[in-house]
Amino acid sequence: MARHVVTQLAENRALARLLGVRGVHLKLENQQASGSFKDRGMLKLSETLRLRGVHKIVSSSGGNAGKSAAYCARTLGMRAHVVVPETTSEFMRHIIEGEGADVEVHGANWNAADLRARQIVAENPAKCGYAPPFDHPLLWEGHSSLVDELVEQWPHQEPPDAIAVSVGGGGLLAGVLGGLAQHGWDASTRVLAAETLGAGSLHRAMAQQALARLDRISSIASSLGALQVCEQALIQALSHRAGVDTVLVSDEMAVQGCKEFADLARILVEPACGTALAAARQHLAKDPCAEAKRIILVVCGGSDISLARLSEYADQAAERQTHGVLTSV
Repeated sequence: MARHVVTQLAENRALARLLGVRGVHLKLENQQASGSFKDRGMLKLSETLRLRGVHKIVSSSGGNAGKSAAYCARTLGMRAHVVVPETTSEFMRHIIEGEGADVEVHGANWNAADLRARQIVAENPAKCGYAPPFDHPLLWEGHSSLVDELVEQWPHQEPPDAIAVSVGGGGLLAGVLGGLAQHGWDASTRVLAAETLGAGSLHRAMAQQALARLDRISSIASSLGALQVCEQALIQALSHRAGVDTVLVSDEMAVQGCKEFADLARILVEPACGTALAAARQHLAKDPCAEAKRIILVVCGGSDISLARLSEYADQAAERQTHGVLTSV
C-alpha cells in the first residue's frame, strides 16, 4: 500500500516571537513527496480507484492537487490526465507534466476544468476514475491523518490552543476538523481558517451559515481559488466545539507571510500557504491572551513557487495594493 510521508512537527521560536505567543509549531506538509498535504487524501483515493480496476486518474486542478494526482498515479503504476484552467501558469503546467501526466487546458476557471474532467470519466467509466481536488470523503479521511500524527507528536499535555489552516475548496479543513473531533481536541483547539480577500468562499458561507458561491476569484493565491467550499467543510466548521474563525488577509499580507516563512523558518512556500501565517498574525494581534497560547501552523506547502515566482507574486500584490483593487469576499 502506498503511504504518504509522516511529516515533522517543528517548534519555531522566531515565529513565536513574531506572533507574540507562547509557542509555535509547524506541521511541515511541504515535506510530502509532491510538495503539499494533497498526497494524504489523493493516495488514499487513487489506491481505492486502482483496486476497483481503474487504469487512469482524471483530475481537475491547476495546482497542487493536479501535481499530487499525477504523482500518486505514477507511484501506483497508473496514468493521469489533469485538466487545468486557462489561468494556470506555464510554470505549473510543466511541473504537472513532469510527474508524467497528460495536461489539458480547458476553461476560464477551475469549475469549467472540472466539468471537462467529469466528461472524460463519463466517456470511459470502466478505465477512468475521477479524482476531485477537495470534495470527496476519501480525501477528507486521508487528510485527517495529519491530526493523527499531531496527537503523537505534540510535546505538551494540553492540546494546542489553535491551529491555522489555509482554505481553498475546504478538503484540508474538513480533514483537520474531522481529525480533531476523532481525538477529542475539538473541545479545546480553535481553528483559524485562513483565506485571501477575493477567494473567501468559506468566510461568506460561514456568515450566511449556508453554502455561498463567489462570482469570481480575484486573488493571486490561485491554490485557494474555489468559488464554493465543499459542504462537508462548512458543516464541520459550524459544529466545531471550540469554534472556527474565518480570517481574511490581503494578497500583500499573504506574500509577506511567504517572506516570513523564508526568513524565519527557511521554508519557501506559495501565497496560499503564506496566508495561514498572515491570518494567524492578524488574528492573534487582536487577542489579549495571545502571549499565553501555543498554536500550530499547517505549512500546507505548494509547488507553484520559486524565488522568481515569489518576486512576481510580490510585484502583483503591490500593484493591486497601489491601484486599490477591490476584491469580493
